[in-house]
Amino acid sequence: MGKRAEVRRENKDINRPVLFNRINFMAVYLMGIYLPYILYLSVKFDIAEISLSRIGWRMDGFPFLLVYCGLTIPFMLFEAFSYSGYLLKGKGVVRAAFIVGCAILCGGVFFPYGESDPEIFLVLHRITGTIGAIVLLTVTAYLLFSYCAVHKIKKTLCICINVFYLIFFGLMVQAFFTTGTTAIFETASTYINMVILFALNLFESRSRACY
Repeated sequence: MGKRAEVRRENKDINRPVLFNRINFMAVYLMGIYLPYILYLSVKFDIAEISLSRIGWRMDGFPFLLVYCGLTIPFMLFEAFSYSGYLLKGKGVVRAAFIVGCAILCGGVFFPYGESDPEIFLVLHRITGTIGAIVLLTVTAYLLFSYCAVHKIKKTLCICINVFYLIFFGLMVQAFFTTGTTAIFETASTYINMVILFALNLFESRSRACY
């Protein structure tokens, strides 16, 4: 009961309208801005065959790289530091990992590679993409475990949540080996992870508001 009581005390003065306005804004952000960006990208380029790097460096699509980072990093950091603040309380290493994961994931798309480029660029592109994705997925898994622990979620439900997340993790690995670092994998995997973070923080915020 100690953790739950502490959360209750911290949430006495929560401004609930502000809390839910943030949630609504993030929902609009995901559905009204980020998803249309992916759809427009898919219409303009063959994102199932080429990477964001190739789009940016070989097809005059450099603004799309900037937009990808501009849409991804603020959302990820807002999710980690705003809603999940008490889940990460005292966990500076986890916060740092989140920042590093975002930086590596987004930084990796800027490595140009093609037939005329050094092979090291392709290697760096894939390494940064892989490491960044794994770090963010791991942090999200930690948030799920932390949420279950803080809110005393039933053991069966907690197991189901984490099993589904492990399945998602496995599907991401399979997709990586199937599609490589194509734009569809880069954008879709990022978007899905953002949706999971949003859903987690939605449930967290509702739980906090109910205390």
